[in-house]
Amino acid sequence: MPGLSLSERMTIVVFFYLSGYKGYILGHFKEFFPQAVIADRFISLMPHTFVSLVVLTQALRGKETGKYFVDSAKSQVCHNLRIPHHKNFKDLAKRGKTSTGWFFGFNLHLIINERQYP
Repeated sequence: MPGLSLSERMTIVVFFYLSGYKGYILGHFKEFFPQAVIADRFISLMPHTFVSLVVLTQALRGKETGKYFVDSAKSQVCHNLRIPHHKNFKDLAKRGKTSTGWFFGFNLHLIINERQYP
């Protein structure tokens, strides 16, 4: 089947958020993902990838230590003017606000302990 496998999609999502690189990842790393799909198709596959990412974070969960660090980042799924026409995450995404303004999407949170385990 043409397109990215689940593990490739998960790798791209994790790299995107951990790297701070907000450019067009699929275009810049085409040699690593030869079966890459266009950005619109990639976004439409994200709801299926989301569940697997949640399972992965639970599997990597470390021991509870009592000391935790929290960080968050917005994951904007579309421009604010396109909200009425957005279909991929219509039942999941919500409006949110950060210090830089309003957005439509998700607020991602990462909690780690002092041993750097999720």
